[in-house]
Amino acid sequence: ALLVHGTISYAEAMRQSPDPEDLSLKLRKMFPSIEEQGEDMTSTADFSEILELQQFRKLYEEQEERHRIKLAEDEAKLTELAMAVKQRDEQIERLNQKVVEQAANLEKAQNEVMRIQRDSQDKVDKLSDRIKELNQRLMSDAR
Repeated sequence: ALLVHGTISYAEAMRQSPDPEDLSLKLRKMFPSIEEQGEDMTSTADFSEILELQQFRKLYEEQEERHRIKLAEDEAKLTELAMAVKQRDEQIERLNQKVVEQAANLEKAQNEVMRIQRDSQDKVDKLSDRIKELNQRLMSDAR
């Protein structure tokens, strides 16, 4: 700021700086032709532009930080949703296994019912045959 306002010279700024190379680098970034100008430094208008740019940079950095926070929140939500989806998938898998087990149990029960029906029908048929046989005997004995 002293250099920009013309209070000290470029050479004096370099002598007083604890790190002249860093200062020179920073000044060259802000004022590319500073070393050529030497004592004739930029105007205060250039300095006001630098301040304006610094304000823009600060606003940009604040917005970037808000964006980073929003991204972190979104990533947390995505992780939470991924866990929920994983739990649902596991639940669906368990239910599918139960469905398969129930289908197998149903098939067994249906087979058992069919076996019992066949056995019952066989017994009914045998009893009917026995009744016919006994009726025929009664009829033949009664004659």
